[in-house]
Amino acid sequence: MTIEIKNGVVVFLDALGISDYETTAQYLDFICELKKLKIKTDYVWKKWQIQFKNEKILLPKPDIVTFQDSIIICFPEPKDKERTLHYFFAAGQWLTQVVCLAIEKRIFLRGSVSVGEYIFDTSSDNVSVMGKPISEAHKCEKIAEWIGVIQTPTFKTQYENVLETLATEQKRSKNDLIDEYRFLFSPYPVPLKKGGTHEYFVVSWPQLVYHHKEELDKLASILLETSRLVDPKHEPKYVNTLAFLKNFKGK
Repeated sequence: MTIEIKNGVVVFLDALGISDYETTAQYLDFICELKKLKIKTDYVWKKWQIQFKNEKILLPKPDIVTFQDSIIICFPEPKDKERTLHYFFAAGQWLTQVVCLAIEKRIFLRGSVSVGEYIFDTSSDNVSVMGKPISEAHKCEKIAEWIGVIQTPTFKTQYENVLETLATEQKRSKNDLIDEYRFLFSPYPVPLKKGGTHEYFVVSWPQLVYHHKEELDKLASILLETSRLVDPKHEPKYVNTLAFLKNFKGK
């Protein structure tokens, strides 16, 4: 048994619609598609590791735990290191790839990203992950009525602190840097389950296809098609996501 206390970026993702499955075959198909998605995302992470290594930055492999239709991803930071934009950047770029790849496979992920100290416990027959950032990300994941990933209040505070430090060092305004890093996290009026909207920093996943019309149209077509097939009460999630994709202001 290994119990570790780690610091890092934590993501809670929920795959929408899985709880409505009625047959074992549907669950098996989902598991197979999820495994394929993990293979692709592992490849994406290895590419980022190589790039960061060239900049003399160690990028640890994320810890991933799945349960039913929920996925927890933890991006541990090296111990005794000051938190920098690099780790927010790596996690944000990974999530951008994941959300787009998942939509292509018709896996629709809604989630939230937090940061802080957590416990990772592994043994031969079990894996457990617990901590404040996991609880916060789980709570915030349920807020939005769409497909995508929002920042928790803790993540937002720390992300803005990093940008403020950079702004001071570069003698620029924080708003300039928010705009510069809009390809990573964008302020956006997120539609809420309870109605209305609230502005959050969100993972800018449309950035990946923003300059590629064919790929953008492909994701838009999948979202539109799915919105017409699902139970009408779930339709707003896909319509809201389609609006975000089409209205996204890329860099």
